[in-house]
Amino acid sequence: MSIENKKATLYLGGGGGAEDSARLDTIFFNTLPATGRILYVPLAMDSGNYTGGLEWFTSVVRLYSDTIAIEMLNDQTGKNIILDDYDAVYIGGGNTFKLLDNVLKYGLDKKLIMFMKSGKPVYGGSAGAIIMGRSIKTAAAMDERGDYKQEDGLNLLQGACVACHWPETSEHVKKVAKENKFKVYCIPENCGLIFDVDGNVLETVGEGVEIIE
Repeated sequence: MSIENKKATLYLGGGGGAEDSARLDTIFFNTLPATGRILYVPLAMDSGNYTGGLEWFTSVVRLYSDTIAIEMLNDQTGKNIILDDYDAVYIGGGNTFKLLDNVLKYGLDKKLIMFMKSGKPVYGGSAGAIIMGRSIKTAAAMDERGDYKQEDGLNLLQGACVACHWPETSEHVKKVAKENKFKVYCIPENCGLIFDVDGNVLETVGEGVEIIE
């Protein structure tokens, strides 16, 4: 299915390395203007790893563009960030519970929704994909919850949830889906899903995505 002339605003990847996500990344980066600005959000990682995350992300972007400007959100700039200054947002992987806590703490949930409503794209990889669903309970077998209490995601997928690195932790994901009557998009590391602003699937990238209903 082609997404040409459709309002694709949300790109969700199953995780893994640059080679795994190459097909989805190609589609995503090809939507950006040559001199655009992209905001990298590493909040799922330990803060001490932000610099390394930025280096990794820069190496990925440079596979597709030598001219896109890259900036990173951090714990100092999170609360005051103005997303309208950017052409795209990329939310990376790590601990899903930490990521959701920070997104809510900095008010990024509302900002991201307004950003997408303006027609600009957001990419979520692994944890960045999972928080877009109704609940992040699907990540509980993979990520340490620690003291983080929030489980309700941004709910941008018409009530569905997301599981990444599929079929890793498939037993847990199926149990969560059954107990909570969740619809779950299960995305392998070499696959992705592309949604419009209303949470409708526009395109499946790669083979192996499963849907639990």
